[in-house]
Amino acid sequence: MKTALLSALMSIGIAATAFAAAPTTAPAAASNPGYTPAETKQLSYCMWLSSAAYVIAGYKLHGDPASTPKKFYLSDPQSPVLSKLVDTIYADQVTDAWNYAGDFYRDCAENVAQVPPQRSGPSGACMHATLVAATARTARANGEAKAKVDALYASKGPMAEKIINQIYAPKEPPAQGTELQTWSDCMAAFSKP
Repeated sequence: MKTALLSALMSIGIAATAFAAAPTTAPAAASNPGYTPAETKQLSYCMWLSSAAYVIAGYKLHGDPASTPKKFYLSDPQSPVLSKLVDTIYADQVTDAWNYAGDFYRDCAENVAQVPPQRSGPSGACMHATLVAATARTARANGEAKAKVDALYASKGPMAEKIINQIYAPKEPPAQGTELQTWSDCMAAFSKP
């Protein structure tokens, strides 16, 4: 799928990003995969790429030209990587941003983090939880009603509802990056001590 892009991105030596802030419980799992610290670091990188893939896929589905997400990411320190990601996604067939991000994440987990699909499921749920948190935080910061975000993720279950409630509960909108704590909290349940 996107393995060539993932390999190229890793060869550039892009580091995983650091995370911060709203606690979220992890999804239930049949068994704990016990991610090592090295796997967790690589899966964090996959989460970052998959989150960007979700946004870019959304732009594509909205009908925006590739120049729109490229302009959006222009000031990002990782803009060369993100520009390549835009090109890759705009060349791919995308029918649903949520599923596209999930497929991208599984491919990255297997080919970059070296975590096989049998073990990457719980971290994939954490990635999707992060997408919900990021969307809710952005929507709240932009003055969108909670009901609109609830409707968007209504089919994603009680974990999505809980995350949205946490984002909308404080008097002030959470700071940018808050959603990344969702990832950290979720992954803590699946990592080796």
